[in-house]
Amino acid sequence: MNSETIKNFEEGFDKIITAMVSECWNYADKKCDAIYIHCTIYDVNTIGVSFFYRVKNKLISNDRIVEKKRVRERLEIVWDLLSQNTIELAKLFEANKDEIPFEIRIIYDFAQKVKLNVKFVYDNEKNVDSLELLMKWEDEINTYGRK
Repeated sequence: MNSETIKNFEEGFDKIITAMVSECWNYADKKCDAIYIHCTIYDVNTIGVSFFYRVKNKLISNDRIVEKKRVRERLEIVWDLLSQNTIELAKLFEANKDEIPFEIRIIYDFAQKVKLNVKFVYDNEKNVDSLELLMKWEDEINTYGRK
């Protein structure tokens, strides 16, 4: 892989991740300590996505961080945007001839020196669905902290 290809991949990746974090940050009215975004990619057209927050050392679901009257309409918009971004990520990996990760865990923690942490998982050995993976990750965060 040449340096131009790597540069294009990194720029595309950064742009997509930044858009995802920004959308979640705006949805929370900028009132959180950390943003957690979970993406599951079965193939470029079949994905799962969710997000949640940490506020004052407690994990908060995405439907509890804003006023109830704004939740449903705005939440659907954010899910749609995150879904589109996740598909873009899958296509970016595919176009670069890289293996598409099965799971992507994104953490943006405002209290940390290194604010962004992205983890890729490439196999789903147990054929676990997206919701189970999300719940497992939340348990890991509750048990071990930032993960």
